[in-house]
Amino acid sequence: MEVCKKENAPYPEMDANSRGVMVLCKPCEQYNKLFIEKYGKDTLSNMQLEKLSQEEQVRLAAILKYLDDNSIITNAIGRDLLGKLVATTKRYIKTLCEVGILEQKGAGRSSYYEQK
Repeated sequence: MEVCKKENAPYPEMDANSRGVMVLCKPCEQYNKLFIEKYGKDTLSNMQLEKLSQEEQVRLAAILKYLDDNSIITNAIGRDLLGKLVATTKRYIKTLCEVGILEQKGAGRSSYYEQK
């Protein structure tokens, strides 16, 4: 909330249920600016973010949050984070590779994804 106030960005929407708490930061120029500062490039443009559903944005945010504390992620870790199937998890990881946040290392079952 402090960052939102400091950056004059809209406050995130929050929802709590029996499965946990969901925080959704809607796409806006301020969040894109913070992304650029953190990753050094325009990773997910507002146009790209607007094409994603709120649920997809939350899932990508969960992976990015994990990467704040870890330098690599595997498909298995992604599945645990997201509670989704292999194909769905691969799609989210692929998106992060395409925008230059992750880079695939290895192949097949031994592949993992490293932050660039």
